Amino acid sequence: MTILVAYSTDTSVDQATRKGNFDDMKRLVESYASLGDVCLITQDTRNYGALFRRVRHLACGFDLPPPLNWLLFYLKSFLVLEAMSSHIDVVRAYGIGNLMPAVVCRLHRIPLVVSYEYDWSGEMLLTRRRLLHAVSRKIEDLVFEFSTVIVGLSRRLCDEALKRGARNVTLIPNGIDPNLVCDVSSEEKERIRSHLGLAGKKIVLYVGRLHSIKGVAYLIEAVSRLRQKHGDIGLLVVGDGVDKEKLRFLCKKVGLADRAVFTGFVPRSNVFSFMKIADVLVLPSLMEGNPRVLIEAMFCRLPIVGTDVVGISDLIEHGRNGLLVSPSNPMALVQAVDSILGDADLARRLSEEAYGDASLRFNGQKLMDMNLGLVFRFARIARGGVVESKHSNSMLQ
Repeated sequence: MTILVAYSTDTSVDQATRKGNFDDMKRLVESYASLGDVCLITQDTRNYGALFRRVRHLACGFDLPPPLNWLLFYLKSFLVLEAMSSHIDVVRAYGIGNLMPAVVCRLHRIPLVVSYEYDWSGEMLLTRRRLLHAVSRKIEDLVFEFSTVIVGLSRRLCDEALKRGARNVTLIPNGIDPNLVCDVSSEEKERIRSHLGLAGKKIVLYVGRLHSIKGVAYLIEAVSRLRQKHGDIGLLVVGDGVDKEKLRFLCKKVGLADRAVFTGFVPRSNVFSFMKIADVLVLPSLMEGNPRVLIEAMFCRLPIVGTDVVGISDLIEHGRNGLLVSPSNPMALVQAVDSILGDADLARRLSEEAYGDASLRFNGQKLMDMNLGLVFRFARIARGGVVESKHSNSMLQ
């Protein structure tokens, strides 16, 4: 069996390496080798096949400015897929904007399994890019129509896919390998806090893209207000993005320059360490898909404050395993964060409930096995049920 794994324009090996989450990508792509031969298409400009085991990497990117690089990536990936079409048994695509794999699979009747991870066209509309919204909406509709099955990362995304014409939908959320979350000693925690310049402070943590859609500006305003009550408060911002300098300037403007640390992208292991030293994680997004950062915080037993938007409310039940507030509301963030910082029993109860949910619902290995079983099943159907699998898990039989 030959499985082709295709990523959309927002994910590449180079980007995953710079963001510190290449290990996650590597683990996922290599998992398909248990089923057969694996080919990987990304928008990289060089071949990274040497970084993977039993995976052939097909780099289809161009070192040119957008949108020219995107258009050429679509063209090259289409030509590569078309040339390989007679040898591909199933395509596993990540990103609902993956148009070229959808077109080739439709033309050659190849099973296509696509992850619906995020409301791409919705973000375009929310950020008032109406032309891009119209284009992305049309691309999404075609991918929904051409796909054999849509893998929604949340119940809400599954429902949306059905409304928009998907024939088959299944729910497989993001997952985390619990073994990646290691204990951090008290001495190590103090060393990390000192290294960040946050020794002796209560740490409010944000992890994610630095983009207006994430609402980080509202969090900065909230922390500046909390400083009046909690003089020992600090803000730790992990991640990078187009708004980084704007947010740094805002910190200076509201008097947080000496209390806010921006780390940029860091390896996943560092993210877990930061979660272990933080007092609360805040995700103030205006919209979300199925935020992995919340699942990571749940496994780290870190209390969570999030906005009451779809994606976050799929994971957090207000007052039970976290706190939810209205979006774009700094004062609501102030009240929620203050209640956690000022009530150790509440913080402990929320974090323990969240940990229990994560252990039950988001075990990475179980979810990966579900995904492999799905891919194998559709490839076997395409071949009339005669495909031999190298995978030993009984769920594939």
